[in-house]
Amino acid sequence: MNPCLALAVIVSLCMFSRITGAPVSSVCQNLTPEEEQKMLADEDINTNFNDFFLPQILTGGSGGEQVSLAELLVQTQTNYSTHCPTSLPSSQSAPVFARSSCPWFINIDNQPDRHPTSIPVAVPRCSPTQSCVGISEDQKSSYECERVYMSITVLRKVHCTEKLFKWVKATERVAVGTTCVRVKEVQSSTSNSDGPPSI
Repeated sequence: MNPCLALAVIVSLCMFSRITGAPVSSVCQNLTPEEEQKMLADEDINTNFNDFFLPQILTGGSGGEQVSLAELLVQTQTNYSTHCPTSLPSSQSAPVFARSSCPWFINIDNQPDRHPTSIPVAVPRCSPTQSCVGISEDQKSSYECERVYMSITVLRKVHCTEKLFKWVKATERVAVGTTCVRVKEVQSSTSNSDGPPSI
């Protein structure tokens, strides 16, 4: 076969595997931790959640500041609360997650066989039976807090044997906030059955 044609075929196959979400490593391997970290670093997976998960509207911070996961936990759980408030905060300078009629805090979802291992997740401060904060009593039965999701690309480790494994690309729906919505008249039990897993 012509060397140029062979190279073109190889490049086309590589591009196809990226587009179709084929395994990052199609062959099961036994990598050292250093080799595994290098392979993960070479993949185009965004692990900086400040780029897409923590915009100013969610954190209340300035647009250019970088917020670590540890700082985010302190900001949402310690500086404010994880419990459902009886009223909205009086301060207009409070971040959106605290001023919302469906306030939330951030928890960290840790899964060792996923890259990135740690992902921040929005957790509602109010249960569905508590409805939205600040609405009138006669409206509470008509409204509820619902999570807002976005989909991100992650890598998942698939164990072939006790020592051999490979990494594959996957999509996960991550809760990034909560909002007050009108209660649905009919709840569908299969609405997310065909979608990616939610965290």
